[in-house]
Amino acid sequence: IYAIRPTGTDLHLLLENHVPITSLELSPDNQYFLFTRADVIYVTTPRFTELQTLVLPETTLNYYRFPVWSPIENKIAFVSNDEDVNRRDIYQMNVDGSNMLRLSHDGEIVDKIDWSPNGEWIAYTTMSSDRFSRLEMINKNGTETRQIADFDKLAFSPSWSSDGSKILFQIMEAAGTSSINVIDTRTNHIEKLDITGSPTSPGWSPNDNQI
Repeated sequence: IYAIRPTGTDLHLLLENHVPITSLELSPDNQYFLFTRADVIYVTTPRFTELQTLVLPETTLNYYRFPVWSPIENKIAFVSNDEDVNRRDIYQMNVDGSNMLRLSHDGEIVDKIDWSPNGEWIAYTTMSSDRFSRLEMINKNGTETRQIADFDKLAFSPSWSSDGSKILFQIMEAAGTSSINVIDTRTNHIEKLDITGSPTSPGWSPNDNQI
């Protein structure tokens, strides 16, 4: 893991490891980093001097992936097959790893999830056995789900704008390429962005002016 200034200068190494590190995310108060390594969720200080394991798989078949901080509470949401190795669902826990709660029961979560800016909803995508996918959201207690859009292609990696009005996501296109799309959560209007190549992992700048 490296840190670099927005100007592209002052690149320096924070943590070196032989196991791939994914889903790196800074806490809302800028005091901690959250990440996964070998399907285990960790939290650490920005200088990586204090590393804490939040949850460990019970078997080699279990995993804990794509953790995200709640913007308003001391909660972390993530994707896991904790209760059934053949089903991927959304779970929630306290930032110390306690009180793990299963929120969704679809068993079809694709990958990355994202909290809404007000901390009330979690956006995610699912893929059914008929190869259709859906962009949905579930409330923080797991008691209500809402479908935003459905697709005849794989949709994945949703990312909420800071005002909650739009969600970025990717669509798997032909020949293994992907496109970046934006949906208006109020009107459900979808715009495909004109970006060449096969971009991955889209995200918003803090002011939503750039992607």
